[in-house]
Amino acid sequence: MIIKRNYLIDFLRLIFCLVIINYHFFSHFLLDISDPPYFFSRGYMGDEFFFIIAGFYLQKAAVTDNSLSPYLWNINQLWERLKNIAIPYYITWMICFLGVRFTNSHMGTANRPVFLDLADSIYELFFLEMFGFIRGFYSNQVGWFFSALLISTFLIGPIAKCFKKTFSFYIAPVIALFSYGMLYLNYNFLWNPYSIIGSTFFMKGTIRALAAVCVGCIIHGISSSRFFEEKCNHLSNTMKRGIVIGDIFLWILVVAYMVYPFSSRSGDGVYYDYAVIMLMTIALIPVLGNLYANESNDVLSKVAKVVGKYSFYAYFGQAIFYSFDKLITTMDISKVEKAVIHNTSIFIISIMLALLTKTINKMFYHINSAS
Repeated sequence: MIIKRNYLIDFLRLIFCLVIINYHFFSHFLLDISDPPYFFSRGYMGDEFFFIIAGFYLQKAAVTDNSLSPYLWNINQLWERLKNIAIPYYITWMICFLGVRFTNSHMGTANRPVFLDLADSIYELFFLEMFGFIRGFYSNQVGWFFSALLISTFLIGPIAKCFKKTFSFYIAPVIALFSYGMLYLNYNFLWNPYSIIGSTFFMKGTIRALAAVCVGCIIHGISSSRFFEEKCNHLSNTMKRGIVIGDIFLWILVVAYMVYPFSSRSGDGVYYDYAVIMLMTIALIPVLGNLYANESNDVLSKVAKVVGKYSFYAYFGQAIFYSFDKLITTMDISKVEKAVIHNTSIFIISIMLALLTKTINKMFYHINSAS
């Protein structure tokens, strides 16, 4: 089967990026007011999309790359991920560090000596929060995602490389079931992530990422199987259109679940709905199996590629915004105005951070070329 590049996945990155951003708006600004609107209140499950996609491409690399031993290959995978996030991550850390100190000073909150705050930031600097260490000074509320992703890569990578397709069909389902079983027994961990292991995001990050990354590996096994490819080759255009229409309906259900408000606050915490994960998994198979594939020179595909690229930086943009968010919270303006400021600020910051990262990468490239 000839596979054309399709950028629908980049478009979906933007959709789930918006879902997560506005969930954080709900959780940061709205939970402390009486009778808040509950739009985006289940948006926390948008992170599953990004973990699943990461697992899919990890498994794809494990199956197709035969150049190195599993352990050296996995070190390369970790290094590649670190290279992609290191510059924006540490720029974000510096801005957040200064932002929190500025916000504390502006609001009359006592600032400790700067050296103590720097010492407390060691956990963010080395991605240690997911290993059970306490959160650091500026409490980057989105940095846990990258820490959890790195740990999942470290644990799953060499196994996926050793067993290749066998991992997708036998080992990954067992790890996913075990992990989701752990989450099911502690379904309220999202509401109070510190209740399992004090002062850490262990359950919110590591176990959750491990489960979803394995789901991505399973999807790769299904979409790259001979059975799937043979069936796709024999599908008529009418059948493909029918599958695409059905798949779009599934995506509408998934996004609507995360966006649509529920009527009352849950007293037991936020529910981790496994049915939505199953729907997302099924909906991703046609997407990642290239049933939507478009020509690479299509205008919409190029636009989707651009917005998908900037969506990656929105994780960092949120962290920067939250270092100043108390200044917005205390403003005497409506919820709608706060939502507009929240979304607009994060995307402006994200684009600026992307451009700054690109500039720094070019500088490093010229320095290395010169040497």
